[in-house]
Amino acid sequence: MTETDQEKLGLFALLDRRLDIIQEMKNEYDEIVGEFMSQIDNPNTKEYVHALKRYKEYNQWPLFIAIHRVAIALIAWYIHHELSVEEYNLYKNKLFKLIPEPNSNYTYMKYNMDHVNEKLLKLLNANLQSAILLNAAVQKDAYDEKNEQLASRMSVLMGKGGGKKSRKPHRKPLRKNTRKNKSIAAAIKDIPLLKARADFAALKAVPCADINQAAKVGNAAMDHYFFQHRLAAKTKRAISYYDWIKTDWKRNEAELRLYKFNLAQGKTPEKARYGVFRLYYGAIHGFKPLVAKWMYCTYQPRIAVLDFSAGWGGRCLGAMALGIPYIGIDTNVDLRPAYERMVKELDEPKVTMRFQDAAATDFSQFKYDMVFTSPPYFKTVKPIEGYAHMPHYNDRADFNARFLFPVVRNTYAHLARGGTYALNIPADMYDELKAAGILPPLLAKHRLFLQPRFAKGNPKHPDVQYEEHIYVWKK
Repeated sequence: MTETDQEKLGLFALLDRRLDIIQEMKNEYDEIVGEFMSQIDNPNTKEYVHALKRYKEYNQWPLFIAIHRVAIALIAWYIHHELSVEEYNLYKNKLFKLIPEPNSNYTYMKYNMDHVNEKLLKLLNANLQSAILLNAAVQKDAYDEKNEQLASRMSVLMGKGGGKKSRKPHRKPLRKNTRKNKSIAAAIKDIPLLKARADFAALKAVPCADINQAAKVGNAAMDHYFFQHRLAAKTKRAISYYDWIKTDWKRNEAELRLYKFNLAQGKTPEKARYGVFRLYYGAIHGFKPLVAKWMYCTYQPRIAVLDFSAGWGGRCLGAMALGIPYIGIDTNVDLRPAYERMVKELDEPKVTMRFQDAAATDFSQFKYDMVFTSPPYFKTVKPIEGYAHMPHYNDRADFNARFLFPVVRNTYAHLARGGTYALNIPADMYDELKAAGILPPLLAKHRLFLQPRFAKGNPKHPDVQYEEHIYVWKK
């Protein structure tokens, strides 16, 4: 037996041992999940579902990390010709069988393993580092909560009796609607603070050279602070999620049918209901923090970024991740507490917020070398989305005359020489700005990655593909 053959046998033995360990982890995971699922008929069903969710959260990440480490090792060995195509495919298929089903967290890994190259290997490594950070935060959360209060709570969840009541610090009571809205939002996306902090740490850790627009790093941090407020905004159908759920929507046969289908797919009632709303009424999306970070990495502002339609915090988080001073302007005063909490809890103090109309703001008081924003999208007569405390405009011509054109003109006038001006706007809004002659010739146009609504294309207009861009000028 040659030295090469001996090395390959050692490699196979190492892979087999790693796969055995993952199999043991998966067996334990499946066993505990099965135990919880057997309690479905228990009178405290909600309590067991909550306990199951906590168990999954604490145990899915170690399994996720272990599987991804083997995937990265396989790809690296294959790229460096230490594994043949047949050997690589054999172990790849073995690894795929160890993925808990159904689980969409591994879709990107599977794609990378089926389309092997150096660039995808880098992206997979970045995803692994993000998962390690998230796992550390989740496990720390589990550790920190091992106190008398949690022990009592878990005893009740597992049917082992009660415990002492703990004294809670006095807090100013929330308004009834705020408390209810927060509960509704949490039922759809339950993102604890520690997970938000870990996601923000992952956003900071992604190297500028490795940013992938399709990745979701930073979204959890944004949703932790702003998802509740996005549900209060009116969609293109002129209704918010909170208002829609008060209607008798189940009388609509199509909506009820989709709701039941979503339930059959294993979604909770609130997630199933939100899925109906998203399809029929649209959803309010935040600007992805990772894309904002990419823009700042590309154009490198030094003084500060000015965002005159701050919105849901995505561009602010991107600036915070790089330590760039951020100046945000927004009329929605309901967002003030969310921004204040975000800055305080993520410990990034270089943020200045003004909750006022940008059209009435004196921009000479600020120093900035980049403007980057995404102003409200406006149809001919009405805005595509409606926000709390947003001024009323009769139509798009009125919006352009009273807001967009004067604000663009004023913010560009006070932009530092050599600075960057960037707008995420639809093509028709760009055409109107260009016709108005407010800005100099265009420097660049960056196409945004958008998740397509239809997997096989738009069935009504197969030749039409919606695109969205960030337009960039230099002063």
